[in-house]
Amino acid sequence: MPVLNKDQLHEFIDDLPVMLIWVDQQLNITELNRMANHLLIKDQESLVGQPLLTLFPVLIEHQDSIINVLTHQEKLSLSQQQLEYNSRSHPCYVTVYPLTEHAGLLIKVEDLSHQMLLDDIVIQSEKMITIGGLAAGMAHEIKNPLGIILQNIQNILCRLDKTSEKNQALAAELHISLEGIHQYLEQRQILKFMDNIRIAIDRALQVIATMLNFGTQNPINMKEENIITLIENALSFAEQDYDLLHTSDIAKIKVHKDFPQENVSLICSSTQITQVLFNLIKNGMQALHGLPHPELTIKVYKENDHVIVKVSDNGLGIPEHLLANLFKPFFTTKSKEQGTGLGLAVSHYIVNENHHGSLTADNPKTGGACFTAKLPLLQ
Repeated sequence: MPVLNKDQLHEFIDDLPVMLIWVDQQLNITELNRMANHLLIKDQESLVGQPLLTLFPVLIEHQDSIINVLTHQEKLSLSQQQLEYNSRSHPCYVTVYPLTEHAGLLIKVEDLSHQMLLDDIVIQSEKMITIGGLAAGMAHEIKNPLGIILQNIQNILCRLDKTSEKNQALAAELHISLEGIHQYLEQRQILKFMDNIRIAIDRALQVIATMLNFGTQNPINMKEENIITLIENALSFAEQDYDLLHTSDIAKIKVHKDFPQENVSLICSSTQITQVLFNLIKNGMQALHGLPHPELTIKVYKENDHVIVKVSDNGLGIPEHLLANLFKPFFTTKSKEQGTGLGLAVSHYIVNENHHGSLTADNPKTGGACFTAKLPLLQ
């Protein structure tokens, strides 16, 4: 193993992804590595000479144990601590090492925030996979009785067909008039009711078919898709979304569609891009809750070798100080009942990483908020 000189050793220490804090026998700070300087120092104020326990008051209860490290020259590993810095509480592992000849102590602080965030994302992903499987099973179970109802509605309409020879023969045998039956059914609007049932079931089956396709775990299935079709599917999801139906008055929202006349095709994962579009539409609709004249605009156009999809609303806009964190995992201004803070983060990852595009947000001068997805066109 090569021997590091003093300068190389300091460079190695500075590059470690942990905070290292040297303290003297009175637990006053004598030195910090680059990471500690970056995370702890504010307004260029040096921490050298300040008490460690003033910097991290939570360690006061472990003061005796830390001082004992000086005496016994044995490292001390503390249980997970919540350290306050950068105006936030961070879960950290704290390890105290004795320095030779009682010169002081080395405090190693490992921030667990990132690791815990990744753990939460994995857990949330597993939950979504489980929910997706359950939803697919439920969709199949719902699809079967809907299919039976639709089939029987079609059979009833066939039995009432005035042009059918079998229907005419049986009506004559029973001495009844098919024309009279139809007049009664029309005047009592029974045929209209049956037609409404058929239309509603057709729509429900279409939603279920789209949901089953959307729930299919095939994230790497990249093929040619029409972006307009994907937007319509996402809108259909939004119209059926439980949260939106019960919290956002979506029936009052006027949706404007600014689409080109020709089809706009691109190579993408239909399930993933539909998920992105649904998240953006749902986010916009939630932002319009309680406004007197809520409007959502979805605009699609080509720009060089990309397709641009803009989802904008006439709401209150996004506070400027939140724009920088908008696509970070678990960052949300909503209550826990309204969202986990993963929707925009996942959407950003799908567009930027999986499809080599970009997803941005801004507040147009005309008001409201606008999310812009830029995706490569079909080559």
